[in-house]
Amino acid sequence: MDGKEDSKMKITDIVGTLVKADQSHVKSSPATKSSKSQVDDDDVITLNVGGVRHETRIATLLKKPETRLYSVAETAKACGKKEFYFDRNPQIFPCILNYYRIGKLHMPTDVCGPAAKAELDYWELEDKDVEECCWVNYISYEETMEMLEKFEADERDKFHPVYVPPDANFIARVKPRLWRGLQDPYSSKQALVGFFIYFQMYNLVYLFYEA
Repeated sequence: MDGKEDSKMKITDIVGTLVKADQSHVKSSPATKSSKSQVDDDDVITLNVGGVRHETRIATLLKKPETRLYSVAETAKACGKKEFYFDRNPQIFPCILNYYRIGKLHMPTDVCGPAAKAELDYWELEDKDVEECCWVNYISYEETMEMLEKFEADERDKFHPVYVPPDANFIARVKPRLWRGLQDPYSSKQALVGFFIYFQMYNLVYLFYEA
């Protein structure tokens, strides 16, 4: 009887040991899988921008801190994800990615300034880093916008009535009309006639001094 009981105890011990070993294997397997999902700085990730795929190393994206692509690189290292999609302009992104590679930010000349500025803002880059050879074309849109805003302001002021006090003298009452006529001779018939008279008087004075 003692021999049978000893054999049963040995079998039970062996089975218990196998079960514990199997449980320890199950517990350790997620950690092993997690360690395999980690990526290094030299690993290559894919950036799909507007349907165009670009491949680059994580170390390349880590060159510019406090930018969107820097955050992408950190996310890839943390969770092991190796492909990211961005619904952005695929025409400008090669210039963005090349900035991380060579450290110089060149912009395409066939893209208008506001579109380029929108992409720089999205990727969290400063437009002051645009190279001098591209700066003139890039900044020209701001000068154009300033001119348009000034023109619109002048147009609004042109038709904005000027308040003249009831007790104002003759010069104060005539001055706004005269100034409006000189700015825009075609605003009224009186302005056109006044501009013609002014032009003729200017010619007479000029000829007098030339003689």
